[in-house]
Amino acid sequence: MVTLSKPLAILILFLTTLFWGTTFPFTKELTKVLHPLWIITLRFGFAAVILLVLAFPHIRKALQSMPKRDFGLFMLLGVLNLGGILFLTMSLKISDVANSSFLLSFALLMIPFWELLMFGTTLRRNIIVAVCLMLCGIYLMSYGFELPRRLIAGDLMALAAAFIYSFYVILVGLLSKRYHSGVVMFITFSVTALLCLPLGFALPQAAVPGLGVFGNQTIFNLGFLVVIGTVTPYVLMSVGQRTVDAQTSAMIYILEPVFATLIALFFFGQPVGLTKFTGAGIILIAQWIAIRRS
Repeated sequence: MVTLSKPLAILILFLTTLFWGTTFPFTKELTKVLHPLWIITLRFGFAAVILLVLAFPHIRKALQSMPKRDFGLFMLLGVLNLGGILFLTMSLKISDVANSSFLLSFALLMIPFWELLMFGTTLRRNIIVAVCLMLCGIYLMSYGFELPRRLIAGDLMALAAAFIYSFYVILVGLLSKRYHSGVVMFITFSVTALLCLPLGFALPQAAVPGLGVFGNQTIFNLGFLVVIGTVTPYVLMSVGQRTVDAQTSAMIYILEPVFATLIALFFFGQPVGLTKFTGAGIILIAQWIAIRRS
């Protein structure tokens, strides 16, 4: 087991968050040539194969001794991951990276409400304040300083993804206490890809991509998404969090939408207006209030 100095572990978690941030603009670029169902199938299918190689002894041991109840929980985890990532990918297809990434971060503030319902934990006052602030930030990012004239489908999809992922995070936490992180992610990614594959064939609008679609740029974007945006962050996270406490980790992870927006702005030329920056700032303040120490 690798244990690092705290400064190095913090640097690794910053890299983890940066790599997670890259998934948003790279996914959006892929939606221009591939249907969301095929992006998910290829992304998590290839990621599962890589994790199978990296964590094979742990995976074999877990599958041989796993009780039926845990197997059912893993199936649920795969379904939740598919639902969350499908909503998010569809959001990125029709919305911009800044909105999708910052609205997805609302999952952080939904977790305490799930814990209240499931475990009876106390809902702290700072969570309520943070939720109110974050709703203000979401409104600014979606509508600016104008009255809403219509519901924005892409933003609603990102919020649906946040709702699903907030419960997904709790379930991952429960299973991670009993299984190696490579096992958790391998089974989750495998179930996600295997459930998504038949949907890609069944839905008429999700045409099977031909070989002509996979030009050099598409292959690069997909490979980057699989290796750098999916597998690498989970490996780095498992190493970094052995040294860094949960509070510090959370403070670093809230920068994910910031990295996503900056990458989309500087490398993909996706514009971000003043009202979006203002809304994003309010959301970051809300997240800081939610996770700060008492």
